[in-house]
Amino acid sequence: MATTMVKKCYENPKIFKDSNLSRKKAKKNMQKLIDNFLKHFSNKGYKIHTTVKISSGADSSVHLIGSHISVFKPYLEKENIPSPGYIMSQNCIRTQNLNNYGKKDYTFKWGSSFSSLGLIAPPNRLKEVCIEAIEYIENILQIFVYPTSLIKVNYSHLKPLLKRIVI
Repeated sequence: MATTMVKKCYENPKIFKDSNLSRKKAKKNMQKLIDNFLKHFSNKGYKIHTTVKISSGADSSVHLIGSHISVFKPYLEKENIPSPGYIMSQNCIRTQNLNNYGKKDYTFKWGSSFSSLGLIAPPNRLKEVCIEAIEYIENILQIFVYPTSLIKVNYSHLKPLLKRIVI
């Protein structure tokens, strides 16, 4: 799998221009972001994977779904990812210390609930997925990746394909 790190690679993304963002507007913008992600990648042939309940038991190694990867885990374990791949928006919840979950007199100090956008594709499609992701970032989110940006991909054979990125 590719490991990426992005640093200083954005320029005035339109979705963040409104400094007086109300809850209603934020929710609307978040839904637009999710819809655009699903639309962009479904137009490339990806299948939209169904979501699961946060406490569904889809992954027996966790109590609550904390990321879309819990839903994709069976495909990774069986190395059975259909081409071109799956995409999804999964509702997730994270807590400070779930090991204390259910213990008497324990109160969580913080937690978060969010939508996790995910994509999974067969390893032999890595080059195409990277290019599709850059297209999404630049064309849909309007976050521009500059040659001076720091994006690292741990596959040296991608260097000629991703000329716009410093590897």
